Amino acid sequence: MSERPREPEVREIRRLDDGVELRLRIPRDLAQLEGHFPDYPVVAGVVLLDWAIRFAGQHVVPGLAVGRAFQVKFRQVLRPDTELSLFLRRPKGGARLTFEYRNGAAVFSSGSIALGPS
Repeated sequence: MSERPREPEVREIRRLDDGVELRLRIPRDLAQLEGHFPDYPVVAGVVLLDWAIRFAGQHVVPGLAVGRAFQVKFRQVLRPDTELSLFLRRPKGGARLTFEYRNGAAVFSSGSIALGPS
């Protein structure tokens, strides 16, 4: 039996001047959907924050493992089988990382994370 995925499927990575755009697809069998909610599965906000930090550590701020002082706005629920982009940006020398999950004009969530020692 294979283990259920814990991250979205990364379909494309595009470098930006100040960060990266990741084209993602939320798998139907995502482990974090279990119990959240049985008849209407959605990706929890804390999962979106975790992914933003994890992908930022891989592509924008090497080695980033934790964030602090979050500012977050959740605008729409994110459901399985959704395709979207995660934009991660850090202005040159900036102490904050910004993120935005969106599909065209539809913004699922956005915010910023303070960088620095944990």
